[in-house]
Amino acid sequence: MSNKVFKSSLILVVFLLLVGSTFNVFSEAPAYTHNGTKFFPVIFWHNVNPATEGAFLNELKAGGFNVVTVWYNQVTPANLNLLNSKGLKCRNNIHNQLRNVNPTALAGWVDPIKNHTALFDYLTGDEPCWSYALNPATATTLAQFTEGKNQLRLLDPDHDLTLNYADHWQTIDTSGTCSVADYQAWRAAGTSYSMDIYPVTAAYPAGNLNRIGNGCNFLRTKINGSKPFTMILQAYDARSGIYPTKTELRFMVFTSIINGARGIGWYGYPAQLETNHMHVWNDVKAINNEVKALNNALSYGVTNTAYTLHTSGLEAISKTYGGYKYLIVANRTSSTKNNASITVSGWGSNVIQEL
Repeated sequence: MSNKVFKSSLILVVFLLLVGSTFNVFSEAPAYTHNGTKFFPVIFWHNVNPATEGAFLNELKAGGFNVVTVWYNQVTPANLNLLNSKGLKCRNNIHNQLRNVNPTALAGWVDPIKNHTALFDYLTGDEPCWSYALNPATATTLAQFTEGKNQLRLLDPDHDLTLNYADHWQTIDTSGTCSVADYQAWRAAGTSYSMDIYPVTAAYPAGNLNRIGNGCNFLRTKINGSKPFTMILQAYDARSGIYPTKTELRFMVFTSIINGARGIGWYGYPAQLETNHMHVWNDVKAINNEVKALNNALSYGVTNTAYTLHTSGLEAISKTYGGYKYLIVANRTSSTKNNASITVSGWGSNVIQEL
């Protein structure tokens, strides 16, 4: 046992040698699997056409993404073959076809691709609960979405049907706020779940980035049960023109992981970024590659509690994998510096690397 004092910014990742201590493990959702292999999804939310955007797919792969979103009518065997050749997986954005489902048409889209090894999951709804709360007279109903999901499940019982929530279970807007009961009812429209979230509503530290961790905790305790979930990080606010720093982006990713997310996604890059904000897109790709380097530890590692945080305002997660202990610590306070005292079992002088 030993102490170490950190003078860090919002996020710290530490690699430690594992020295045979016994750990108390807490329960968490299992990792995502694809074709029998565990992995940590890093999803590009914006729709990509593989047939015409091959160079961009190469950029996404080099930028640490491993799942791309594709419109249902462009999810073809040929395009899936192309994704496979680049080491990418496909999220089939089919939710518009589930609102007033035509079973024959749906089968025409699903049957040719449902057994392809590049298919990761289907997006079955995007913020439908909130949309319905805003405009119940015109929005698609829960019954309509559920019928579409059920028809899709009959066609493909093997892939996740992912429903994406808006972060409006609490009063953060003047209208359209959903109750917890509303959100729980909408679970019927999916078999897996995610949440997109706009934490950057004002210049840091006025913007509360802890909404991400709160959203993760909401999904884990109120919605998902034992299923893995992803956080879709919307790292800009088009309404106010706020763009986060690289430090803030890293916090957004790692606070998601600390609070139980088994995957992350990014909404709208780089299409929503003007030329003078391209550095944000480059920061996203750099952080993705940090996550990529941790893929096996995050997917196969055993979560343990072999550490003590002696400083308030911190959150952490520790994994053991491959003879190493990985400790991720984040600073949840509004200060960009938090001098932290942390005790880690078996630390000694065996620190290999600090990021």
